[in-house]
Amino acid sequence: MSLNKLRIKILLVDDHSIVREGVRMILEDDDDLVVVGEAVDVDDMLRQVRREMPDVVVLDLALTVGDSLPAIAKILEINPTARILVFTGVIDEAVHKKAILNGAHGILLKHHAGSVLVRAIKKIHEGEIWIDRHLTAKLLHETSSKQKSLSALARKIESLTPRERQIVRLIADGHNNQSIARNLNMSEKTVRNRLTEVYSKLEVSSRLELALIASAADLDLS
Repeated sequence: MSLNKLRIKILLVDDHSIVREGVRMILEDDDDLVVVGEAVDVDDMLRQVRREMPDVVVLDLALTVGDSLPAIAKILEINPTARILVFTGVIDEAVHKKAILNGAHGILLKHHAGSVLVRAIKKIHEGEIWIDRHLTAKLLHETSSKQKSLSALARKIESLTPRERQIVRLIADGHNNQSIARNLNMSEKTVRNRLTEVYSKLEVSSRLELALIASAADLDLS
């Protein structure tokens, strides 16, 4: 890690001490990450968000005390720049949908290896969305009610210009606006303007929905 590079500050929220200890060991083995606090319930978490102002909150959905889902919005009220990664053993697309709609920036199931957790944290810290691939189709269906079928979505994809398709493909590959601008030799302002056009053509209202669509299987973005 560069001496001038700030480490990503992480708050762990899980009511199982063995989980927190294991996750802390994994994260602090990476020079780019530092765990600034651990919380066992919602009230404890919100206190620590105020005190530590973490960059990323790694949040379990199944806390014994307090409701994690509405707490997501409260985190963002306290610290609007915080990024929230739901780290859960709950396999329920309805719950995942609610988490995203409440403001979560990523969902990762607990059965993944520690290296995946580290990548997910770094990606959402860079401004991207992280969603398990096998959850994407379900979340796409739940989150984007305007898209009645993949065939209808494919027709919308066909309305994109070649440059717009390049942008969507880069989003699918995990690039942020700055990286897209660099790859396509354009300004970030131009990228934002192009994204506005893409949102309109695909009938989506957020980068999250676009990321889900871009990740949908078997769509031709070439």
